[in-house]
Amino acid sequence: MKHLLLPLLSLMIAASAQSQVKTLPTSPFGVCGLKPRYAQDMPKLWDVVDELGNYMLDAGLTSDRAEIMFGDVATPDGGWDWTFADKAVDVYKKRPISAFCLLLGNAPGRKGPPRTDEERRLYADYVFRIVTRYKDTIKAWEIWNEPNIGNFWDNPSPAEYAALLKAAYAAAKKADPTCTVIACSTSGADTSFIRETMAQGGWDACDAVSIHPYSMAGSPTAQGLPEILRSACQAVTHNGVTKPLWITEIGWTTDTTRQSELAQAEYAVQTYTISLAEGIRYVYWFTLGDWGEKWGLIAGRKNEPDHGYTSTYRGKPALYAIKRLTAALSPNNKRPKFLGWVPLGGEAKAFAFLADGDTTKPVLIAWTPYGVTQQVSLPLALGLKATDAHGKTVTIFQSKMTLTHVPVVITGWPVGNLNKASLKTDPFERTPTTNIVVNPSMEIEDRKDVAFWNRGAFNEGGKEAGIAWAETGRTGKRSLSIGGTAEGAWHSVPIPVRPGRKYTLTAWVKPTGATGENAVRLDWYTGNLWTWIKVDAMDNITGDGDWRQVKLIAQAPANADMVRIGFRGKGNTGTVLLDDVSLTEE
Repeated sequence: MKHLLLPLLSLMIAASAQSQVKTLPTSPFGVCGLKPRYAQDMPKLWDVVDELGNYMLDAGLTSDRAEIMFGDVATPDGGWDWTFADKAVDVYKKRPISAFCLLLGNAPGRKGPPRTDEERRLYADYVFRIVTRYKDTIKAWEIWNEPNIGNFWDNPSPAEYAALLKAAYAAAKKADPTCTVIACSTSGADTSFIRETMAQGGWDACDAVSIHPYSMAGSPTAQGLPEILRSACQAVTHNGVTKPLWITEIGWTTDTTRQSELAQAEYAVQTYTISLAEGIRYVYWFTLGDWGEKWGLIAGRKNEPDHGYTSTYRGKPALYAIKRLTAALSPNNKRPKFLGWVPLGGEAKAFAFLADGDTTKPVLIAWTPYGVTQQVSLPLALGLKATDAHGKTVTIFQSKMTLTHVPVVITGWPVGNLNKASLKTDPFERTPTTNIVVNPSMEIEDRKDVAFWNRGAFNEGGKEAGIAWAETGRTGKRSLSIGGTAEGAWHSVPIPVRPGRKYTLTAWVKPTGATGENAVRLDWYTGNLWTWIKVDAMDNITGDGDWRQVKLIAQAPANADMVRIGFRGKGNTGTVLLDDVSLTEE
């Protein structure tokens, strides 16, 4: 009898799982994970998808970004074929994995994004049909992907995108009034595109807004992720009401080195920690399996690396770093509550959370900027335990611990010590004296080169002639150098700025026999990270002399989200050194 009951119980559980109406996930931890549409002809595909699901759940990643494109279900003859889509959605019915779905593409036979009234009508019909069919399983729908860049919307237009969004919103709500419609999905945190979309009617045609704040600056701290997210939140605030902000893609690649995989683990912990502290509703890491540039949390197969489908997966350090983080912050798949920052002194960043929102489960996550090692004092408490992003136990001796740039998760934090956590002790707050340049004196090294400064002219290619990381400096041992008759350039990593604000750039330069054209400059960019707006440059630097300070005051353009500090030379038969750079915001 006992043996008969077990299969019956399994069938009852399976039937219950399939009939249960899904809701939005309670945990903020997600990943761009299963992606079966990219390997539809793969043998034993659904076994592989099931294995990927196991990796997700084991790591505490309980939500997936699904993709069902227009062309996946619409046929050239005007009909619909749901065979594969049904199988893909069945995965979420049978597993404790929630999903939202990206809706992308034009009708069969039509090129480019839906721009005409007829194309928008066809797209809305696709939205209505798919939401109607899967509304009990998928409760959130993302309208298009990165419409602010030419890869997905040639000649991007907020007005055109807003028109599509309004048509899609009406169709989705007609099919399921309780669903969540997600707008924008921008490459980067493109606040000008988001604001214009909202102004064109998008505000009333969405329930949430999504962004893809990828980094060109190394770690989330170096890229200024807190400032980026704060600007994005301001862009989705109107009359005191803020739309929920989702990060539906973010990630860092690895290469073949162990060092890069360990760095990815550090960045993953920082990413989720900062995002939760800034009130981001959901965060989806890109991706679970390796793509061409090795974005994945697990290594892909040797003979098919692009999509991560393999029966011999290897979890990267980042996967297990996320697993430890979710176990600490969301052990019961509930959203942790951010309490504030704990002042540990120096340059330490310390975030205080309540795991699952439970007042009896305080957790602290802390690190320092890259290149900084600092000893901090902790409260005297039994059961205090610290584990870093690499899974190593960090020694706590006599209530003291050494922090580095590697994030540390501290559990067992005494409840009575929570009053030290405050939203007022913001370590990322900018004041008129805050230098927002990373590695301003060029002393920090990364992989045998200067950290957070890039060789060549960004987005132009080349221009690396005659540049060097000089072994002399004004206040330290290093500086940047340009020289040579061919064009050479350095540029800083992108620095988040606020549109319309005034910025003061100062730097120290030392010319030696300098000729030609040599300047320190500000290159302004939109939030998509690629679109150059304008340049503000200092006067030309030539001749000879000792170290002297140069200065530039400029206003960020109305559509600027980022600035790069440029140091460029051309036709120079001598050299110019650059050191001790400062950029402050008024």
